Amino acid sequence: MDDFESPFGPPGEPVPTVDAKDMKAVWELGRDSEARALAHDPHFKRGQVAIGVEAVKLVCSSGADVIAVSWRGARLAMLMMRFGKQDRQPPDILFTIFAKVPMKWWEVGVPRCALF
Repeated sequence: MDDFESPFGPPGEPVPTVDAKDMKAVWELGRDSEARALAHDPHFKRGQVAIGVEAVKLVCSSGADVIAVSWRGARLAMLMMRFGKQDRQPPDILFTIFAKVPMKWWEVGVPRCALF
C-alpha cells in the first residue's frame, strides 16, 4: 500500500472550496445517469454507475477543481444516506454549505466515522 498514490489531495490538507452550482450539476449528472441505467436495465441498483472525470468536467464551470467538487459531493451524499434521504435532491442550502465548509483530504485506507 505504500506505493499507492491517492487520486485526491495530500491527506490532512484542506480541500479547496468550490462553486455550489458545480456540485449541483454533478449531482444531477449522477441522478440522470442512474435514471438512464435503470431505464436500460430494470435490474440496475443504485451505486453501480461510475462517472469519469472528463464527463464531470463537461457539466462544471470552466476551471473548476472537479476532484474537489466530486469529493465534496461525496461527503454530501454520505450525509443524505445517513438520514435515509439518498433518493432525494438535497436542498440548495446544503450544496452551498458543502461547497464552502472546511474539509480535509482523507488518507486512503484509514476508517472514518465523520464526514469531514
